[in-house]
Amino acid sequence: MNPILATNLVSLGKEVFDRFTAAPKQFEAKSNATFANELQIAETTISKKPIEDLEKKFLNHEDIKEFLSTEIGNQVHLEKRADGSMQLISASGRTLLLPNNGESCRLGSELFSASIDKGVNLSAHRANAILIQR
Repeated sequence: MNPILATNLVSLGKEVFDRFTAAPKQFEAKSNATFANELQIAETTISKKPIEDLEKKFLNHEDIKEFLSTEIGNQVHLEKRADGSMQLISASGRTLLLPNNGESCRLGSELFSASIDKGVNLSAHRANAILIQR
C-alpha cells in the first residue's frame, strides 16, 4: 500500500473518531425571554408613524423630488439593496442610488419597512420592492 495514502487514511480515521467521541458542545441561551416576549418587543419597534407621513417626508426630500419630477408617467419602485442602501428604479430604466449613510436612504428604509409590515404599496412586478405612489 502507498505510505502517503495509508497515512491520510489513518489521519482521517482519527479525525472521525475524535468527532464522534468528543463531548457535545453546550450552547448557552442569551436570555430567558420566551418567544412571545421577544415577538412583542419586535412588534413595538415597528414604526408607529403613519405611512402617509413617511411617504410625504420621503417624496419631499430634495433628491427624491428631483428624480421623480423627470419620471412623470412612469412607475417607480423603491428597492432595498444588500449593502443597506436603497434604490429608486423607474420603468424608463433610470435609477437613483440612495447611499446608506444619507437622510434619503433612512427615510426610504423607514417607508419600505412600514409598507412591508403593513402590506401596502406592494409591487406585483418586483417582489423585493415597493411601488412609489405620487
